[in-house]
Amino acid sequence: MTSTLQNPLRRLLVAAALAAPLLAHAAWPDRPIRFIVPYTPGGATDVTARVLAQQIGQTLGTSVIVENRGGASGNIGMELAARAPADGYTIVMASAGQTIAASYFTKLNYSLKKDFVPVALAVHNQRMLVGRLGLPYNNVAELVAWGKRNPGQITYASFGRGSSGHLAGELFAQRAGIKFIDIPFKGNADGVNELLAGRVDVMFSELSSVIQHVQSGKLKAYAVGSEARYEGTPNVPTVGEGGLVGVEVSGWLGVMAPAGTPPDIVKKLNEAIVAALRLPAVKARFADMGAESIITTPESFSKFIDVDLEKWEKVMKAGNISDKDEAK
Repeated sequence: MTSTLQNPLRRLLVAAALAAPLLAHAAWPDRPIRFIVPYTPGGATDVTARVLAQQIGQTLGTSVIVENRGGASGNIGMELAARAPADGYTIVMASAGQTIAASYFTKLNYSLKKDFVPVALAVHNQRMLVGRLGLPYNNVAELVAWGKRNPGQITYASFGRGSSGHLAGELFAQRAGIKFIDIPFKGNADGVNELLAGRVDVMFSELSSVIQHVQSGKLKAYAVGSEARYEGTPNVPTVGEGGLVGVEVSGWLGVMAPAGTPPDIVKKLNEAIVAALRLPAVKARFADMGAESIITTPESFSKFIDVDLEKWEKVMKAGNISDKDEAK
């Protein structure tokens, strides 16, 4: 008699246990979502996250709270996100800096591929190759030709060793068969100021930081770093149009979640982000920053990350670049 009662009871308990996660997912979100930004406030990553947070919150009917955890080239915030519960209540704004970090740092306390699940690519941040006034070259082809005739004579401003700006210049130089003298600064703005002062020669800068100087004639624009011309600067060619193939160095920002986050929650997050990116006001806000909204699925974003990881790994191996350089 007892065993007869136990079997149905056991089946009932098992069924309840299996149903519990489904019920929890159905109720999601029933509290605020934490949106970690692994950089300090005010930059493009932070602004992009805040624009998306407002729209995601409205779509999902909850608060999305941006939490800045800057430091160590974004690695502090990324590690914090990697260790968060995979319950849909923590997301993080990742960037090209993280695909670079995967090969640049000899030791990381997280794995971009193992500890995270891609949710949605959000924007491409346009970069422009610019130069100071007075240089004897006026386009990519002339720059490359001059660099070959005068090896090691072109100074290149970057915003730190291992930064996306540094690696963009390294990729260009490798493809061109020339050598830049890398001059690292604390940030993109510092490098632009040195260009304007005439103390360094060229730089791949965030477009938003140099467009006004290009338009006023204070800097030369050689090329944009995207595959196609940027609609905001239609007269500036791509690096490919200048004769160098494979130098696509646009920055990117995308949302990721801790590995193990339920697929149905990832899908809902992706749908909320895509809905935000389609809004004309959001597109206009990003365009003002020199950025372009990009629509992806979690699967296509995952493939994008794989390609970016492989690209920067090859660049760093070819240039023998790693965080060991910082100790020299």
